[in-house]
Amino acid sequence: MKFFDYSAKNVNWRTRNYFFAGTLFLIILQIVLFAIFGAGWSTKLFDSSANYDSFSIQNFFNGIFGSFDHVNWQHILLNMLCFLFCGIYMERKQGTLIWIPFVLITCILSRMANMLVLQFNWIFSYGFSSCNYALYAVIILDIIFNFAKIIKLKFETIWSIIFLLLIYFAMCFNGGTSTVSFVIYPYDFIYNSWHWSGFLTGILIFFLTKLPKADS
Repeated sequence: MKFFDYSAKNVNWRTRNYFFAGTLFLIILQIVLFAIFGAGWSTKLFDSSANYDSFSIQNFFNGIFGSFDHVNWQHILLNMLCFLFCGIYMERKQGTLIWIPFVLITCILSRMANMLVLQFNWIFSYGFSSCNYALYAVIILDIIFNFAKIIKLKFETIWSIIFLLLIYFAMCFNGGTSTVSFVIYPYDFIYNSWHWSGFLTGILIFFLTKLPKADS
């Protein structure tokens, strides 16, 4: 079916989208973690007394796991809504078995970029948004580099336009943890270092993985 798999790819057991199971699993996992452990569980996972202003192995792993940690219910639900959009697009193209490790690797690399920007201060580095912004970059570049192929497929053309609009809309949010407002330019991308560092990470990931060749 067109909705479940990218029209131009070769579908087999490895590249098949298994009803968006990867995206749903990662969303449910994060919601369950927050419901059970609450906010800040990642900073207590290895050493609750860690000094967040200096580098340590504990801080490094706490920072990595911070992708799955959130401030409150509004924060996690908004992040998961944005991730759902990314998952619907990407899991169709990559397939579930490729998509899950791709997301986990993207989480790690985007959080490492956040750590560099924050000069290894982890204490406020909660949230999945840096990974979301990395995925935004991958999706945008995927559409650009595969435009000639996409434009020949009516369903994929409409699909791509919808996701570009959704990404633009997500970037125009101002806030997310307590209040939410909307502006007509990508405020959240420009003024949030976690977001633009994640986006730059996504650009790097795209070219390293050579995603445009995935359709050949």
